[in-house]
Amino acid sequence: MKISHKSPPVKCSFIRMEDTVSIKPNPRNPKSHPPGQLRLYRKILEHQGWRRPLVVSEKSGLLVSGHGALQVALLAKWPKVPVEVQHFANEADELAHMLADNKLAEAGQIDGNLARILEKELSAQGMDLELVGLDLANVVEGGELKDLAVMAAPTRVWCVFSFATKDLKDYQPLLDQLAKRKTCYLEITGNAIDKKD
Repeated sequence: MKISHKSPPVKCSFIRMEDTVSIKPNPRNPKSHPPGQLRLYRKILEHQGWRRPLVVSEKSGLLVSGHGALQVALLAKWPKVPVEVQHFANEADELAHMLADNKLAEAGQIDGNLARILEKELSAQGMDLELVGLDLANVVEGGELKDLAVMAAPTRVWCVFSFATKDLKDYQPLLDQLAKRKTCYLEITGNAIDKKD
C-alpha cells in the first residue's frame, strides 16, 4: 500500500472540510474497530474516495457517526475530512442515533450465495476483493476463490456462558431449555453440554 498523507477525493455531499485532528469522537461510542478492519477501511477509502461524510452534532460538537472513518483518517494522517453538521433535539437523540448507526448495519443479513456470485463476478473482472471488505486469508485457497456458495449454513449455534458462581441451580432452568434445542451447543465454563440429535 502506498503511503500518502493526502486525503482521498470527496465524492459525497458535505457541509465543509474540517481538520481531521479537530474532530472530537464521542467518548461514549461503544463500537471499536480492530486494526484489520481499519486497514481494509483505509484501502476502500483510498480506492473509492469519501462516499459519506462524518456526522457531527451541532449541539455537542461531538462525532455522531463515522468513528471508524475518523480513526482511519487519523492513522493515515489525512489533513481534512468531509463533515456534515446535524441538529439533534437533545443528548438522548444524539446517543440514540449513534447507537442506531452502529447497530443497524449489524442487524442486516447478507445473502451469502448472492454475495459469492457478485464476488466471483468482480474477481473475474480483476477487482481486488479486499475492496468489497473481504478478508482474503479466509476466502482464497491455492490462489483461487473458494466456492463458498455451496457451503451449508451452520445447523448449530455455539452458546458460551460464564457465571460468577459455582452453584448453577438458579440458572439450570434456562440451561435445560437451551439444551433441548437441537440448534444450540452449550459450553459452560469449559464444560460442554451437548444435546445429541
